[in-house]
Amino acid sequence: MTFLLAASLLVGCTVAQNPDQPPEQTFRPPPSRPSLEVVPPEVMDGSDEFVSEGPGRGFHHFGAVPLVEGISWVAMNCRDDATATTVHLSIETVGEFGIACETNEVTQNLNQLNLDSEAVGQAQFTLDAPDSVEWYVSFQVPEGTEFP
Repeated sequence: MTFLLAASLLVGCTVAQNPDQPPEQTFRPPPSRPSLEVVPPEVMDGSDEFVSEGPGRGFHHFGAVPLVEGISWVAMNCRDDATATTVHLSIETVGEFGIACETNEVTQNLNQLNLDSEAVGQAQFTLDAPDSVEWYVSFQVPEGTEFP
């Protein structure tokens, strides 16, 4: 019985081939995965980038940012190497944004600030995140904004 099994396996593996042609090879690329690289956020139309920092990890103080009348943007791309977590972007006098950073994917987040003339000035801008979070942050002001 062993001899017959071995013979049938040998016959099953035999392939008739033309000796003048190379063997056919098929290549199947591995399934595509989304990129895990944390890249800079996109600059919104009608905006200029005032702060662009990253890639970085953990807590960061970006310093003072201008608060100007009109629409400004706070954008962040992030990924957590350990476990999904919420990080906090804080703009003094304006507020705080809780942003969920996922594992195995880059999270993109965009927050719009529509400031009136009473909010004009400067404010400290910080990010509170664990070291397991890789991030890229952008603070954008209306295009053509002039600073004193």
